[in-house]
Amino acid sequence: MRLMLKTLWQLARICLIAASVTLTGWTALAAPEPWERRALDLPQGRLGWEDRQSLRESRLLRLAMRAAPELVVDLMAYTAPEVPRDLLAQALHDAAEGRSLQPIAPMEDPETPTPPVRRAGGAKFVRVE
Repeated sequence: MRLMLKTLWQLARICLIAASVTLTGWTALAAPEPWERRALDLPQGRLGWEDRQSLRESRLLRLAMRAAPELVVDLMAYTAPEVPRDLLAQALHDAAEGRSLQPIAPMEDPETPTPPVRRAGGAKFVRVE
């Protein structure tokens, strides 16, 4: 019995390691598909660090939106309460499908005054005695 449990445990570990290696390879190392290049406006040829980062984020968002879309929308709505939930859900679905997005800017308070511009009137000297 002990040998069987140990074998099952090792098999579960091997499957978990294989899944994590596959996921890491897909998100970080696999070349972008043509539709991903168009959606993210990636250049042809080698990708830079920022391009790889945006590709990883896009793939992880697509995976998360397929696995648990309501949880993703709830977490994003919690971190950005000023954005309406339905607009956020639509933007996340569009981003996961590769459609281009318009930036979502939080609504600014029009009553917030802007501080006046400070200008120094020449050099200031301090005497140290």
